[in-house]
Parts: sequence; structure tokens; C-alpha cells
Amino acid sequence: MAAMDSGKHGISIDCPMCDVEITITQDDRPGDQIFCTYCSTPLKIRKKKETDEIYLEEDF
Repeated sequence: MAAMDSGKHGISIDCPMCDVEITITQDDRPGDQIFCTYCSTPLKIRKKKETDEIYLEEDF
């Protein structure tokens, strides 16, 4: 499970491939594709239905 840390500029979640911390801004929404700034893996922002927890999933 990716680590999450809330802040006033968004939340920080670890990349599922390289574990570098990625900041998800308030403009980013579930379903959006972003790229890891370290390993360049394409990632899709997802949200768990039960808990509304945000997580990242590889989007190959």
C-alpha cells in the first residue's frame, strides 16, 4: 500500500514502482494519468470506493 501524507498543497503518495514520493495536487482527480518524476512510469490516480482513499496504479 502506498504511503499517504496530507498537506496544504495536496497529498503525497509513494510511486508503486520506485517508492519515490509524488505529490498529488488538488487539481488532480481520480482517473487522471500522471507520470513519476523519478522513474517516468505512467500512473493512474485511483480512489477506493469503501474508504475514498487515493492511491496510484501503474498505467501501462
